[in-house]
Amino acid sequence: MKCFTCFLLFIFTQNSVKSEKPFKSIPVTVKTYENDTVLLPCYIDENEGKLRVRWYKDKKLLGDSHTPHEILPPRVRMHANYSLQVDDLQAEDTADYTCEVRLLYSKDQKLLGDSHTPHEILPPRVRMHANYSLQVDDLQAEDTADYTCEAKEDTAQVVAKVVRSHLELADFTVSDVRRCHRMGRPTGASKPRPILCKLRDVSVRDSIWFAKMKLKGTGITVSEFLTRSRHQLFMSAREKFGVNNCWTKQGHIYVVGSDGSRHRVGTLDDIVRLEQVKEKSCSIATIPSSPPSLSTPVPKKDSPTVKTIPADGFLEVRKGDYVDIGCETTGTPPPIVDWRKNGGPMALLEHRSRIRFRAEHRLLAGVYECIANNGVGEPARATITVVIQDAPVVTSSRTYVHTAVGLRAALSATLEFAVPHATTAWYRDGRPVKTDDRIVQMVQDNVHHLIFRSVRKSDLGNYTFRAENKLGMADLMFKLTGVPNAASFKVDATLNKATSTSFTLIWEVDSYSTLIEYNLWLRPYYGRLVSPEPDAFTTEPPANQWSKIIVPGDSSEGPIHSAIYTVRGLTPSTVYEAIVTSRNRFGWSKPSSILHFATEPGAGRTKPSTADYSEITPILVETEPEAYNITQAQIFERLNELSSGARETVCASAILVSCCILLIFS
Repeated sequence: MKCFTCFLLFIFTQNSVKSEKPFKSIPVTVKTYENDTVLLPCYIDENEGKLRVRWYKDKKLLGDSHTPHEILPPRVRMHANYSLQVDDLQAEDTADYTCEVRLLYSKDQKLLGDSHTPHEILPPRVRMHANYSLQVDDLQAEDTADYTCEAKEDTAQVVAKVVRSHLELADFTVSDVRRCHRMGRPTGASKPRPILCKLRDVSVRDSIWFAKMKLKGTGITVSEFLTRSRHQLFMSAREKFGVNNCWTKQGHIYVVGSDGSRHRVGTLDDIVRLEQVKEKSCSIATIPSSPPSLSTPVPKKDSPTVKTIPADGFLEVRKGDYVDIGCETTGTPPPIVDWRKNGGPMALLEHRSRIRFRAEHRLLAGVYECIANNGVGEPARATITVVIQDAPVVTSSRTYVHTAVGLRAALSATLEFAVPHATTAWYRDGRPVKTDDRIVQMVQDNVHHLIFRSVRKSDLGNYTFRAENKLGMADLMFKLTGVPNAASFKVDATLNKATSTSFTLIWEVDSYSTLIEYNLWLRPYYGRLVSPEPDAFTTEPPANQWSKIIVPGDSSEGPIHSAIYTVRGLTPSTVYEAIVTSRNRFGWSKPSSILHFATEPGAGRTKPSTADYSEITPILVETEPEAYNITQAQIFERLNELSSGARETVCASAILVSCCILLIFS
């Protein structure tokens, strides 16, 4: 079975021009191998206009067709057809890649015409059609130029049209708008992006705000946004004086003090000053005095109550659907609602009694708690449990299981997530595993076990655990084998004896069968090798090519096998790296972790030094395991190539020596 590392590269195409589209919007998913080369296409129709293509990686500019060599990073290049090529793929190349196509019309970067005022700007012999096409009659020599068409929405005109037609404010014009733009990035979704607008006059803003009820039923809403500092001031005022005693008018914040008078606050110091006046008036009110002749009615205050939406406090949706939950509150004064998820606070921009979001990932599920507080009594709390249906997720701490004939072995898979309920099964070579008194299936706390009470030789092989529900399927591959486990180097200053030309290596291997031999791989270590030319090619073998040493095995039955070997003929004051593999009657093991070690300095030499290590103490570099049972295929395949190549080299050398001996004696 060939192991490989899989990358997911999601490619989307988008366009910022609202006229005729020169591209095809085709989402593409690319799966490829590590260290491979991938070509990401940008689908563009036949078009005579001038195009400008930009590639983005996770919304970050990666390359521009106008300056392709100035922005593009190493290993990435853009072809003449705007396709993007990524060479020598690495893990960090996994991302969302976006191809943005712009169709531009202008004459030598000089404004030629505007669709809003086509007859005022366009020169003679030039006219613009309803579909925004440009027609030039009676062509002259001076008409030779680069023509660019740039389509851009005038958001101020959109706002002015809505205000005049829906709010019936006929005097409103574009000149009343100081700044106006759409929020967010174009996503291609049907839902429009909101327009953020700053007006020149507060009175115009108030007229729009007080007329917003006329927008009911139109699908258009108007919301007010405060600056960060003013928002913090407004929230502090609401906390100190209550929700009903704080409001905004004409861009200012007003509160009702303890004496019933209205005050305008502009800084936090104003709130502190009013608080001190309130405390002073309260202390004066505690002094005994004659009873008042008239009683002032005190407004009644009620503690808050909460009812969840949905009423049963439980909501289950599919992945990709929308989650809509909320809390209906009562109380005097009206309470403020805060939200928590799984016990932690939620970072919301404002207090709200309702939450709506898209269930894009199963981790968005959980227990949502709304807390209503109006300063009267204890805050009211209610919880809503949100469950998101998704395909199963299966993991395992060990998918490579070493065993021997006659021993007990177990394959274990953990079903991390399955909503709705998933059916599970064990397979071998695509067929369901037959269970009996010797082979047993067991489930304990979502951990599914396939237990072999006494392993037979016919049981060794590849197994698959599968979990499946109506939303998807998850497979996890296992290997039950008698092949030895990966060897482990032992690092001990008293045992790893080093000289200027030799070094003693010690390792251990777990194997229930007798080990036939070891392959010890060595090569000098020069730190991080960087080629000066990214496209450099040479037929010369690398200076740090692996060398193989065959070490005989032992005769013990194990399960722990130890080996000690002194490597001789090394170069003084040099850093080396070593890998060891072992073989029993079932085959070769996986390679061990890499051991870095160094020889002692020779006469007239100094201690070795590289870009990564400056000491001669042996250092064991552990290989990080890949998540979700993705094996390190490249390392194994490379070692297999080196192993097979080394065997061929040894055999060829042996044949050559034999031929020489025959010639001598003949």
